[in-house]
Amino acid sequence: RIDKKRCAHLIALAKPMEVTFHRAFDCCNDLEKGLEDIISLGCRRVLTSGGKVFAVDGLSIIERLVKQAGDRIVIMPGSGINEENLKIIAGRSRASEFHTTAKSVSGSGENEILTTIFYQTNQNIVNSLKNILKSQL
Repeated sequence: RIDKKRCAHLIALAKPMEVTFHRAFDCCNDLEKGLEDIISLGCRRVLTSGGKVFAVDGLSIIERLVKQAGDRIVIMPGSGINEENLKIIAGRSRASEFHTTAKSVSGSGENEILTTIFYQTNQNIVNSLKNILKSQL
């Protein structure tokens, strides 16, 4: 469940910034009730994978949450969203905002032993995702 008392305190501390409720929402036993609690707290959006590990797997739940939310709060699908699944997630969910890392693997170093591997946001992936969404309009 949503700890409304503690969340209300955090939201008050964050003012005047908008608040996005994080994916802890996905751990609620009753997502529909949890969504209503988050709306009543005044959050601007909720990040969700529909209670699943990846948004594409929780798509039917995300669809229901978007309908339930109406224009009261933004449902932002996230977790595992990429160029291969964004079109289906956007098309079916009718969500207007999406969360993705759009990451690629990078590395640095002089040789195999000293190479450091890290992830970073890839501008080409971001552009590709933007084009996918533009084609949905």
